[in-house]
Amino acid sequence: MSNRETRGWAVLTVSGAELHPEDVSRILGMEPDRIIPRDAWGRGIWQLNSRPAGNEKIEEHVKDLLRRLLPVRRNLRQLAREHEVRVSCVLDAGSETEAHFELDPRYLLLAGAVGAVMEFRFQAGFQ
Repeated sequence: MSNRETRGWAVLTVSGAELHPEDVSRILGMEPDRIIPRDAWGRGIWQLNSRPAGNEKIEEHVKDLLRRLLPVRRNLRQLAREHEVRVSCVLDAGSETEAHFELDPRYLLLAGAVGAVMEFRFQAGFQ
């Protein structure tokens, strides 16, 4: 058993039943990496992916997303009043039985300031 740092990626989504993803692009002044006009549950989704390489620490992926959102945090907070804003982190524990990650409190505060739910999913054994 080791205690290695966890790798993975992060995605920010804005979703909602009444969400028109093109409005999110206009409000934030940013282009998404993916738009889903309506998913199987009837929600529109606007998605922004982290940019670091897959072998970077998960902290770098979260930092990348939140730093990019810092200039538009007030607009994102406004969106969070009507829609769900979520930062989803997929964490690769590999074949390890124990792994860890740390997030600087500043990034946790920023996630809260924009009204984002933080979701962490640990997956073992994928490459």
